[in-house]
Amino acid sequence: MTIDANEQEVRDLLSLIDAYDKFGKVIPTAKPALEEIAKKFATMTETARLYGLALDPIAAERKKVTERYARDFIDQFVDPLAVELRALDDERKDAIASAEYIRDHVANVYVDINKITETFLKRESDLREQAYDGALKSLDDAIRRMTPGGDLANMSDTATLAGLKATFDATTAQAMAGNSAAIARLTGEGTALAEYGSRYYAGNADYNALRDEILAIFMQVQAQLQPSTSTPAGQGGQADPNAAATAQLVQQLMAANQQQAQRIDGLLAELTRTTGLLNRYLGRAA
Repeated sequence: MTIDANEQEVRDLLSLIDAYDKFGKVIPTAKPALEEIAKKFATMTETARLYGLALDPIAAERKKVTERYARDFIDQFVDPLAVELRALDDERKDAIASAEYIRDHVANVYVDINKITETFLKRESDLREQAYDGALKSLDDAIRRMTPGGDLANMSDTATLAGLKATFDATTAQAMAGNSAAIARLTGEGTALAEYGSRYYAGNADYNALRDEILAIFMQVQAQLQPSTSTPAGQGGQADPNAAATAQLVQQLMAANQQQAQRIDGLLAELTRTTGLLNRYLGRAA
């Protein structure tokens, strides 16, 4: 029997022993991954030693890669947002490095590093918003209960009415400026003010004045959201000077709706991913 045949026989025997050793055991997915990392760095270390190169950088990188894998594996169960943020940061660094290389080596291509940075900041903000969506809603509910009009505000009737009016006025100013979030809040805050004012004034003339003020604001905002397609008489065919601002406001609302739909899609995708991971984990633990 040749040496090669002996070596193959030994390898087969070791594989059989390894297979027997695994019978009835749960083999964690992290084990082969970490072993593969160790194997690759061991090869690099041997090559570096052969050529007399420094070994410390390889050891430091192996430690970093190993810890990163282990941290990501654990955090996918306890802190999924941290895993996504680290992956996004890796992507950001690669994108900026690639953009800088293109800038320095490819002619006639404009590279805007600031725009790339802004894109990744927006993606990070979206990830955090998706992750904290439930917490933000809970905070919003608590704030509403503790501010004027809420059951935990503990304010006099006069102070509550004044607080509701101040909140509505501030939101109105933002809505008139085209703030889509303020426009979304305006109806609820105006209705709350009207309902409380109706009880406070007991339906007298002061309530009618408050109601008319709120109604006028609603109608003004509604008019801004519904740009006219006809030219008013007497303008001699001149364009509506508010058309550009109105169009911009409508675009902002459409963008807000699209962003909300994307958030919902993201949450559904995250739920599907988490369910799959949980099923895999339970399957291994069974």
